[in-house]
Amino acid sequence: MKIIPAIDLIDGRPVRLKQGDFKRVQFYPASLLELSGEIWQAGIRNLHLVNLSAAENAQTSDFSEISGLLQRYPLKLDYGGGIRTKKQVVDLLSLGVDAVNIGTMIFEEEDLFVELLQEYPQRIIASLDVKDEIIAIKAWQESTEINLFDYLPKLIAKGLKKVCITDISKDGMLAGPATGLYQKIRRLAPNLEIIASGGVSTKEDINALFKVPCDGAIIGKAWLDKSIKLAELC
Repeated sequence: MKIIPAIDLIDGRPVRLKQGDFKRVQFYPASLLELSGEIWQAGIRNLHLVNLSAAENAQTSDFSEISGLLQRYPLKLDYGGGIRTKKQVVDLLSLGVDAVNIGTMIFEEEDLFVELLQEYPQRIIASLDVKDEIIAIKAWQESTEINLFDYLPKLIAKGLKKVCITDISKDGMLAGPATGLYQKIRRLAPNLEIIASGGVSTKEDINALFKVPCDGAIIGKAWLDKSIKLAELC
C-alpha cells in the first residue's frame, strides 16, 4: 500500500481544513517546496497536492508551482483542484504529474470525463468526497443527492480504474479512517484501485487500511502536525 502525504493549498499556502470547512482552516508556515523536501528526505516518493482555491472557485490554475517542484523533487505527484478542461489535464501530464484527480467535472461534464478515462485510464483518478455515503462536489461545498454506491458501478462500467475516496466527516479530524466505508467499496469493486483519504492519525490506522485492502493511504494533518513521522512509514 502506498503512503501518500497530502498538501492542500489556499492562495498558494499550505493548509488543512477540518471536515472540509473553509471557515475551519489551519495555515502552515512552511512553503510547498519546503514540505515537499521533507517528504523527499523521509524517503517517500508520493505526494497528493490539491489546489483548494481552484476547487472552491473554479479558478484556472497556471500550475506554475508544479514545474519547479518536480524538477527539484521528482515525486510521483497526483494533482487535483479546479480541473475543468482537457487542456488542463494534458498540461499537467506534460509537466510530469503522475495522475490527475478529477471531481466536479465528473458530474458537470461526464462525457469529457469518460473521454479522459479512455485516453488516460491509468492516470485519471476519480476524486469522490462523501458524507454519509452521499457525494459532495466543489471542494465539499455542495452536496448532491447521489449515493456513492449507486454511482460508483456506473463509473467502473465506463472505464474507471482508480478512485480516491475522502470521508468528509473524518478529514482533518485525526479520528481514524472510515474503514467500514472502504471495506464496502472493496466488496463492490474487487479490482478497483482505492486510495483512502481522511482521518489517518496513527500507524494502526494505516495497518487497518492495509487490511481492507486499500491501495493507497493519504496522510494530511497527521504528518503536518508531526503526530506521524513519515520516515517511520517507509
